[in-house]
Amino acid sequence: MPSGGSPNIGNGGGSGSVDPSQPLFLLLQQLETVTSASIDDPEALVDDLVQDVLELPPEERFERAVELVEERLEEEFGSTDIFQATFPLAPAIAFELLQRFLDEWGNEIAENALREEREQKNGLLVLLAAIDVLQDAVEALKVVKESDESEQEIYPEAVTDLSERDLYRLGSVVFSLYARIYREVQADQRGETPDFAALATDVLYGERTTVQVFDAEVEYPEIESIRKRDRIHGAINRGALRVYDELDISTARGAELAELTQNEFVELLESNGMRPEYGPDSVEDFYSGPDLMDE
Repeated sequence: MPSGGSPNIGNGGGSGSVDPSQPLFLLLQQLETVTSASIDDPEALVDDLVQDVLELPPEERFERAVELVEERLEEEFGSTDIFQATFPLAPAIAFELLQRFLDEWGNEIAENALREEREQKNGLLVLLAAIDVLQDAVEALKVVKESDESEQEIYPEAVTDLSERDLYRLGSVVFSLYARIYREVQADQRGETPDFAALATDVLYGERTTVQVFDAEVEYPEIESIRKRDRIHGAINRGALRVYDELDISTARGAELAELTQNEFVELLESNGMRPEYGPDSVEDFYSGPDLMDE
């Protein structure tokens, strides 16, 4: 379980790492350009938006964070027309940047998780789980946008029939998880220990909301009744699955990351529709093994 020292979740890759504030700052720059407004302190505005979103109770945050952000932007710019036109349903530079940012950062964190000691590794896996759920919501919004623009009937009915309320819920997952990630990365960069329990809790809320948008009949346990250590361990498992999928490691290495037996990890893979891969984790491991040709 993450505790003790900070795992450098914000800049684990060194000076070349991506900055989690980039997508929000770019969105604000777009709003400034279109509305001819001027933001005296963009960083303070982002911090205020993050604070406002995270002050909402999680049950409310993952349902109406988009509406809250719209209200704050309207107060700042006098209109949310440009916001509604660019995010989350229309193609926008900020939206595309967010996708690239998540892909790049997710891969970087996955690689770092393989190199870190247990405490640092667990923190990175919890963060990676949050990024994974966030990407699921972003991808769902992208599919909806593409289905709206396509004349071909190639998209599932569950996607094309989403209501405006459902789209706002997916957008709220994006804003809620992004705000949480931003908050904990900022804490890490200040030398403080991130709140991994809060991050893991938001993973569950984001996962539940995203799944129930597409299938309202899916039942989830009461999240607040789940022990914090179990929430964190669940997030670690999801992060390990992401590393397994991202970096093509073996089930043995995946089990080590998830702190499970190999059989337990295989069951976890299968329950998530993933195929177990057996074998060495690297070419070096392969050639350092027994000589199969020496008989």
